[in-house]
Amino acid sequence: LSDIKGRRLMTLSLTEARRLDTYLKTAIQLDGEIPQYKLLLAMLKRDYFETNGMRVPPPNAAKLLAEIDGNKIDKNEVDRLRESVKVSRQDDYLRKLLVI
Repeated sequence: LSDIKGRRLMTLSLTEARRLDTYLKTAIQLDGEIPQYKLLLAMLKRDYFETNGMRVPPPNAAKLLAEIDGNKIDKNEVDRLRESVKVSRQDDYLRKLLVI
């Protein structure tokens, strides 16, 4: 989140987007039970790669969102994502989760 610096994901540079993609995939490999990693990766895939008309490195946003559908994320975590990450239709992502 510190690399994003409150910017909209589609405005990241290609280098930043690829680095964030790599970091998130590594985090998922280390602890795939944390749905926030997959959520942020889905947001990156859709808002950066798809919106900018680029080829989306697998897995795509739809697959990631399907994997986390129904997972519970603490309300504070959702609020932190909402404040830190700017994407179009942000609530579409966050509505997929059952907030506890």
